[in-house]
Amino acid sequence: MDYIKSRNNENEEDNMFKKFLVIAIVITNILFMTSKISAMQLTVVGQRTLQGLERGHFPMEPAWSPDGNELAIAMDDGIHVIGADGGRREQVAPEEYKNKENLSIFSHPTWSPDSKKIAFAWCEGGVTSGYPCNIWIVNRDGSNLERLLESKIRTFLPDDKRCHPPYDRYYGHPSWSPDGAQIAFDFTEGETGKQFVATINLSTKEIRVLTEGNNPIWTLGGINLAYNMKGLYIMNILNIHSELVMWDNRKLTGEGISWSPDGKMIALPQGRRIKVINMVDNQSILLPSEDLLQTVTSCKWSPDGAHLIVELCDFNIPRYNIVILNIR
Repeated sequence: MDYIKSRNNENEEDNMFKKFLVIAIVITNILFMTSKISAMQLTVVGQRTLQGLERGHFPMEPAWSPDGNELAIAMDDGIHVIGADGGRREQVAPEEYKNKENLSIFSHPTWSPDSKKIAFAWCEGGVTSGYPCNIWIVNRDGSNLERLLESKIRTFLPDDKRCHPPYDRYYGHPSWSPDGAQIAFDFTEGETGKQFVATINLSTKEIRVLTEGNNPIWTLGGINLAYNMKGLYIMNILNIHSELVMWDNRKLTGEGISWSPDGKMIALPQGRRIKVINMVDNQSILLPSEDLLQTVTSCKWSPDGAHLIVELCDFNIPRYNIVILNIR
């Protein structure tokens, strides 16, 4: 009797596994076909240049607000916010640099999930190793500017004649998590020059160094973190397990790459066009069908997946322009 019960249990487990396998195959096929259609049939149905940007301020690295209504843009005098349809532009940080020339570099604005705050990198004096690179947070209305991560002066022995950068860490590439609880970033060690990906808990200010690499981006609902390390990796932050998903000698993440809202596709600059890659079947397409007027230096999906905002640069001048592509 015990043998019969044991065999029955094994048969039930075997049947359950087969049912699970069939369901998994069906779901995989559905995702495959859906992703293939949505990626390979994308087309640009219109485009417009974002108005309200002064050419002299070098608008760069536009970032959609999660509600889709506004764009945060890094310019040479600070972080600006402009409506997604163009028009009125506001400088939200820092107040002391309004209408003034300076040598600072502002970059990589990223929004909180409720669209009420913006984090960004600020390299005072430029991106040379002699100046600090910190990460700041400011309210959308420009209030409560606070430094989140600060480069600190290193201590040297009197007889240390080595020409090391004077700061311990140089912070950059902030990326706000979808749940709003933490910000991912990278930093370069002043002593070794190595780059690392880390997160900071916004409540406890605890820093968690995850891996070597740079340019982190949250994807797939905030469970995974994409980053670059001579290729595109995705890390599950729960178990710190990383997998290589694309090999490329160029930097694939950060200002260059963007994940679609559903996590199925990525878009990245490809000369004067954008390459959209289906991450399920690795099929790709170039958008738009004809070259844009300038070189694409970054691109970002809109929260609803209906638009790509594109940073264009004429390297001969140099001059930056922001173009929004309508896709379907």
